Amino acid sequence: MSGGELRKAHHTVPRALLRGFAHQGKVLCRRRGGHDFEQSVERASVMRHFYSVLDDAGDWHDDVEVWLAQEIEDPFHALSPSLATGQQPPPGSAQVIARYVAALAVRSAETEALQRDVTPVLGGISILARWADVKGVNLADVSEDRRLNLRDQAERLFDEYFGEPSKASLLRVALWLYDEAACRLKHYEWAVVHMDEDLLLADAPVVAIAHQGPDWKGLLPHGCSIFLPLAPRQLLVGTSPLFIQPQYGVRTQPRIINRLAVRDAHSTVFRHPATVWPHSLSLAPKRAGLVSQGWSVSRGPDEELSSQESSSELGLPALADPTAQQLMETLQRHEVAKVERVAERMTNEIMQRLSTGEVGGGYLFHGSQ
Repeated sequence: MSGGELRKAHHTVPRALLRGFAHQGKVLCRRRGGHDFEQSVERASVMRHFYSVLDDAGDWHDDVEVWLAQEIEDPFHALSPSLATGQQPPPGSAQVIARYVAALAVRSAETEALQRDVTPVLGGISILARWADVKGVNLADVSEDRRLNLRDQAERLFDEYFGEPSKASLLRVALWLYDEAACRLKHYEWAVVHMDEDLLLADAPVVAIAHQGPDWKGLLPHGCSIFLPLAPRQLLVGTSPLFIQPQYGVRTQPRIINRLAVRDAHSTVFRHPATVWPHSLSLAPKRAGLVSQGWSVSRGPDEELSSQESSSELGLPALADPTAQQLMETLQRHEVAKVERVAERMTNEIMQRLSTGEVGGGYLFHGSQ
């Protein structure tokens, strides 16, 4: 897709965003379990082949990296120099900002780790639902203890057959999540707010604060307030049209935003070399992972529904963003022979074993009716 030399060094946090926290081209980094160190913007937040996909022939493809640069970053970075100095977003820029923020939320190493955390859960639920349909079991009539036991077995069975999800499948889900989020965020009100304390920038840069209670509601919960640090004292704030008090986000204190950024970081938190690390904050040695279930991002009343409601060949809805839909189809082509065919065969084997009760390996589905 790049039409040139393959891009291998991928920034999970865009360089232009890191530059807002740099002095003489360097940012101060703090990693989990480590100490502070300076690193150039060119090397900070770089992961080799993070967005690359291997095709059936074993060749790398950088379609996602190129799409992020050309379709997502370039339009926003045309605005970012003025935003970083405190100027307000110009009229007509809401969709550019929405796409950028949505992509930032789903492209991080932390989001991929969350996907890997939740894959066995969702896979197990899928297997259990198909088994219940084949066996004519109404799971609502099964005791809670038995239902939890069945789900645990289904998760182990899924892991036995499928193991770790492929990079292409993770990126396809990320694209779907991006599209869902961008549809909602384009209706947000965006403003740049000057803060009276220095902000930190995590390697999962977008901070979302939900208003539906303390439990985790997903990457970008419906009606959440959005915060994206652009510079030590400049904050991009997004407010949902669902929220009754549009200025809520402006009143959120920097220390709260920093605390959430540190909590949700994957491995590294960046700051300006002149910024002192807040004494009340501690970057835990290990990431927390999922704090509750309910990982999906689904459509809500504050977004415009896509005119393309038909299911795609991947089992996901067609995307509203045509560039993302094209990329989705490209990712499918790269690994269609390697993954999709194998997955179909394994799924058929699983269902055959479940339907006959010949599960083995300590699984007890056959005794659950």
